[in-house]
Amino acid sequence: MFDMTRLEALPVPALAGALAPIDRASLSDAETVALLRARQRLINHLMAERAADMVEVCVRHEGSPIEALDQYGEFAPLEVGSALTLTRRSAEAEVGLAFDLVTRLPAVWEAVHAGDLDWPRARAIVRSVEHLADADARRVVDEVLAIAPTLTTGQLASRLRRATLEAEPSDAADRFEAAVEARRVETWPRPDGTGDLIATGLPPDRLNQAFDHIDRLARRLHDDGRTLDQRRVDVLLDLLTGSAPGATCTDLVVTVDLETLVGLADRAAEIPGWGPTIADIARQALGEGPDGRLRVRVDDADASVDVTTRRPTAAQRRQVRRRFPRCVFPGCRMPARKADLDHVTRHVDGGPTHTGNLAPLCRHHHRAKDEGRWRYCLVGRTIVWTSPLGLTYTVEPRGP
Repeated sequence: MFDMTRLEALPVPALAGALAPIDRASLSDAETVALLRARQRLINHLMAERAADMVEVCVRHEGSPIEALDQYGEFAPLEVGSALTLTRRSAEAEVGLAFDLVTRLPAVWEAVHAGDLDWPRARAIVRSVEHLADADARRVVDEVLAIAPTLTTGQLASRLRRATLEAEPSDAADRFEAAVEARRVETWPRPDGTGDLIATGLPPDRLNQAFDHIDRLARRLHDDGRTLDQRRVDVLLDLLTGSAPGATCTDLVVTVDLETLVGLADRAAEIPGWGPTIADIARQALGEGPDGRLRVRVDDADASVDVTTRRPTAAQRRQVRRRFPRCVFPGCRMPARKADLDHVTRHVDGGPTHTGNLAPLCRHHHRAKDEGRWRYCLVGRTIVWTSPLGLTYTVEPRGP
């Protein structure tokens, strides 16, 4: 039986072999906690190695030694994202964090590599000092790194905010203005079929004012069995969708096949810009009446139209977008209606303006093909991409 008291003294690389034969059921309560801590140290170590792997992929993608790179290239995260099946945004965030740890804040990377610091705390440190010059960032990190493992991420973020304000007091107002300038609204699907509406970068005065307004309206509603939180959400949606008295709203388009619409099948409907949703959403749209709030678009049979000019016809655009509802780069969910229609074989190279030679690419991934050395081909209804490093990634057009 392995002596659990030795776990904390073991070097992290040796933990994997030491932990493998342990039977949890045979451990005491204290030993189980020691096992948990040891496993976390090993995970921390592996996350640091993973970060170093990401940086190495970027180095090879750029074809330059790491010492020559001030930052990874624009398209380097695409290789990481495709290999790990990440969204573009997730890949960029993961690569950016890895690059900052390995090249900008090596002391933090070393703490993670030693197993002393976990990934959430490392991320909190990087985000808190990303606006500072390298020397100031490292000085702030040196002040908190020793106690960081003993703090929650919230406590650590609070300490870092104070330290960064004291490092550069005049910078706080500029960062606030920049954050407000970058304000945006996003939507995120949830596994249960609902979704989240998220607004970021809001000035706190107007944010509080908006919440107080929603809260007052919700509290004025009669008690009909809904909780206060439910009434707040319903009030917010009424205000934003134009359901409140005197308000107007743009159309919501729901795409669905005809059999599902009439109840002969139960295939998922599609909301452009959002993705799949339950079929009942489309069916309910039929009962909304002519108030302009909902429209149903029936996904009818494909039509084939071929021309020799460079610009696709409207019929070709519709057919290609039915075939490929989203950008065809791995993991990208940009709706085809917001993407460029790309000639798989370039028109200047003799590629025809034919539905079999057209596919939607969002502007970023279109540029990755034209400028970033990515290439792809169509194999029936499947897209096969080849990265600058020679790896291939397959995309199914009707995939999630």
